[in-house]
Amino acid sequence: MSDEAPGWVAIEQVLQRVYPGQQALSWAPEVPASLGGKDKLDAIQAYASADGAHWHLVSFGLSELYEKVSGNAEYSGWGFELTLRAPRTAGASAPPEWTVNMLRQLGGYVFASGRPFEDGHRLDPRSPIGPDPNTKIRALAFIRDPGLAPMQAPFGKLEFLQIVGITLDELEAMKQSSTAQVLGLLRKTNPMLVTDPRRGSVLQA
Repeated sequence: MSDEAPGWVAIEQVLQRVYPGQQALSWAPEVPASLGGKDKLDAIQAYASADGAHWHLVSFGLSELYEKVSGNAEYSGWGFELTLRAPRTAGASAPPEWTVNMLRQLGGYVFASGRPFEDGHRLDPRSPIGPDPNTKIRALAFIRDPGLAPMQAPFGKLEFLQIVGITLDELEAMKQSSTAQVLGLLRKTNPMLVTDPRRGSVLQA
């Protein structure tokens, strides 16, 4: 694949250094976007964290994987790939379905709207995050993935933006201060910013 998809290979090499010897779980559409498929992401890969406590999902397709297409020589595609960390229940062989669906939906949103996400952005989808309608996690924040550094990919710069599920009062606090400040509070008990639909507000602890 290295000749056909050098951007893809470069991302996988980074992930293999973080998760040595681990075979990624992978989801890909039957018809890729490059061939007219509706799903704009070429793939989503998932790895189990070293301690087995959470899943780490990474998108493929918001950056340029196969060739240089955009006119911006500095950045690869949109300049980022999305990531998400979600709890891993004991004995689980794959992340929950909602995590894969979220990455697909947000990837599709970027292509449809032409509006890329950036570090510090926030989003209120006005719906619960995850399968539980009673969850307090109902909005999203975006921050540079704490475990994946920005990289120089074959077709330009690329960073990994992690999606973090937040409560509505955390969202309001971010508007009053900053995304980084509120997520800094969350990092004290959740250093990798795992999106856990079962958690309460860090502001109510």
